[in-house]
Amino acid sequence: MFFCENFIEHFMKKQMKTYLQILVCTFFVIPLLGGTQSYETIIDSLKNVLAYTNESNTQIDLLNEISYNYRRITPDSVLYYAQLAIHKSQKIGYKKGEALGYKNLGVAHYKLTPEIDTALHYYLQAIDLAEEINELYTLTASHLNAGICYYKKQNKDKAKLFLSKAVEYSQNEFEDNEYLRALSFGMLGYTYFHQEDYEKAREYFERLDVLSTKNKDNKTLSIWLDNLAATYSKLGRYDKAEAAIRKCQAAQKELGDIESMIQTGLAIIDLKMDIKDYEAAIQEAYNTVALIKTEEFENYKIYAYVRASKAALENDQVPIALQTANEAFDLIEQGKTVGRMGDMYAHLQKVYTLAGESERGLLMADKRINYFIDIRDEEQGKLVAQMETKYEMERAEQENQLLKSQNQSYLLGLISLVLIALLSGLSLLISNSSKRKLRTKNEELHQTNMQLEKTKLEVIQAYQVKQNFLATMSHEIRTPISAVLGFTDILLEESPRIDQQMYLSNLKQVGQHLQRIINDILDFSKLESNKISFEKIPINLNKLLEDLIDTFEAYKGNKSIELQLQQSQILQYQILGDPIRLNQILYNLLSNAVKFTNKGVIRITTTILEQTDKNVRIVFAVEDTGIGISSEGQKRIFEKFQQADNSIARKFGGTGLGLAITKQLLQLQHSELQLTSELGKGSRFSFELSFPIHQSELSTASSPTANNYDQLSGKHILLAEDNKFNQVIVSKLLNNWGIEHDIVDNGLAAIDTIKDKNFDCILMDINMPEMDGLEATKYIRSLNNDKRNIPIIALSANTLEGSIQAAKQAGMNNYITKPFERDKMYEVIKSIL
Repeated sequence: MFFCENFIEHFMKKQMKTYLQILVCTFFVIPLLGGTQSYETIIDSLKNVLAYTNESNTQIDLLNEISYNYRRITPDSVLYYAQLAIHKSQKIGYKKGEALGYKNLGVAHYKLTPEIDTALHYYLQAIDLAEEINELYTLTASHLNAGICYYKKQNKDKAKLFLSKAVEYSQNEFEDNEYLRALSFGMLGYTYFHQEDYEKAREYFERLDVLSTKNKDNKTLSIWLDNLAATYSKLGRYDKAEAAIRKCQAAQKELGDIESMIQTGLAIIDLKMDIKDYEAAIQEAYNTVALIKTEEFENYKIYAYVRASKAALENDQVPIALQTANEAFDLIEQGKTVGRMGDMYAHLQKVYTLAGESERGLLMADKRINYFIDIRDEEQGKLVAQMETKYEMERAEQENQLLKSQNQSYLLGLISLVLIALLSGLSLLISNSSKRKLRTKNEELHQTNMQLEKTKLEVIQAYQVKQNFLATMSHEIRTPISAVLGFTDILLEESPRIDQQMYLSNLKQVGQHLQRIINDILDFSKLESNKISFEKIPINLNKLLEDLIDTFEAYKGNKSIELQLQQSQILQYQILGDPIRLNQILYNLLSNAVKFTNKGVIRITTTILEQTDKNVRIVFAVEDTGIGISSEGQKRIFEKFQQADNSIARKFGGTGLGLAITKQLLQLQHSELQLTSELGKGSRFSFELSFPIHQSELSTASSPTANNYDQLSGKHILLAEDNKFNQVIVSKLLNNWGIEHDIVDNGLAAIDTIKDKNFDCILMDINMPEMDGLEATKYIRSLNNDKRNIPIIALSANTLEGSIQAAKQAGMNNYITKPFERDKMYEVIKSIL
């Protein structure tokens, strides 16, 4: 690797032609590094070439190549470099670069969520541009990817149309044409298969088989041969299906892909089971077990042995079924697990019961019950409600039974006056029987009640575990994020080179992205627990809106977007509300608008609906000219973990909770989030809120700037912080503000230091070794001298309400969360001093 870097560096200094530099990177560095493990190094090499080239078209080609290579690492970076390539291409009219950029944007959006509609929108843009210049690679790849998107959208006819076009374009000669043709054959076969047109599916899978065999592409071959086998099975051609599966396993063997070979072996067992060749299925199970030679894949043995056991049972070979079941049982006892363990336990219970081993059968039943108990989650709450309902119904039924019993006893008493001699014995028998039934019913209800109480306790404990986990993870994640953002800000202020500034800006975006993720998760937890509360403090709405516009001017990057602020009336007074939550709602809406708008206008508007001497009602709206949202997507866009397409883990690297949180925050304030949108034309989100009018004059004070950071100059502060990175960052800020300061690593050291020195304030971390910040604060507040009154500001990566409350109860004056916001930290310190 050292040789590669020096080789490229040598060519750069010699001012060789840029295309030669690309050839060196593509045909020397990448093959030498080899495999997917080296994508980061490949990208670094491409960036080295980019740093030394001045030719515009080549810069754009390199940006697209970097963007494409990031697809296996981080979709966010695919977006960034693709947008940069598009922006530069549009400036010089380089349509090939622009088309490739849009194709890469499609890849990024498909990988992110996947966001099918957004990805499809960009693929179609790439196709339009590539058709103008007949750029075959982009035409083929974009038609293939668009076909996959239509398949995902359940539009199989359009999927076939675009995939067929991809095959047609791939017949031309260009780099990767046969690879793209193979993928197109495979997807066409897959589409026909799921339309149950198995003959057509077979045709395309067989063409893929021939193409992959011809090019010795074992990887592609092994992926699709399994589908060919499934197609043959559907057509009842089991001999062909088995041949395809075995050919697939042979390809995997050449690749050295042991895990895939094992999985294919399991598929062969299933095939033998389908044709009721149980003897062969048992043998194939043993063959599959023989492939497993390392502990890494031993859990697959459970699958194989259980399949063998099922085959043996079907073949009335109970001893073999018992033997293979025992093999699976031993692996489970060693701690090996697989998916669908509930089904595994059920089968083992059946085998042991049939074999007369009732004790083991009961053990498997118990394990199955415990397995399902262990995987319970929020459904526990529903279970509690169901059990409470059942309990109430059973109690009501008991009361009805008692009433009926009393009525019956009364009737029997009347009859007994006439026939007392004949029925006395029978009355006694009925009475005893009723008592026994009632006693049994009471015992059952008692057991139900005990189970109810136990389940309630489990729910409470699970909630507490969840809260503790969130608090710990908040601290563990936000602390390093604080260091990342702090050092990035420091470096950005040191006049870095242009290329360094780009890297640092990327790093800051990644840090802020991670910060938004953890904030979303914590807010979601608070909303679920009804822990959200709203402040009523003065808000300068004009300034809040202007600050948001300024923030997103930087956030939009190189996009050709105009940000506008339109207010029907500039407020001459402050309103009372929660500025943090209002800012959060508008930030989420603006963030979505910027993400889905590449050019045009994004506008915040405010309109006063009603106004009295005491209150004002305002309509807020965020409009964009972005890609819009389909009518289908609008139905679920506000659901938790949902976007306009499929269920997600994150949105542009996020959590998919932004709009759900926004909706709930508004609902808690008796408002609703309204949406109007048209695909391809943009979206408009709006909501109404009422605010009390603050009677004092509108504050014109601005936030701190570089010119007035000297207001705290000469103050002396003690910083108690155990994280070395945060020590450096806070120390840098305090030095810039002219504040003298001492640094200690824990609460005990803080107590010792204030005994010998006087400080104007203490910045106290919460989680520290030896003695944490809360205990140190309690000790300081218990002193019998003036130092007990020293202002203490909490520094913590934990933003949960319980932690903030604990800090107040310990005697802390204020609370600053990590990552630190420079202006906010300055204002908090200034307000204390």
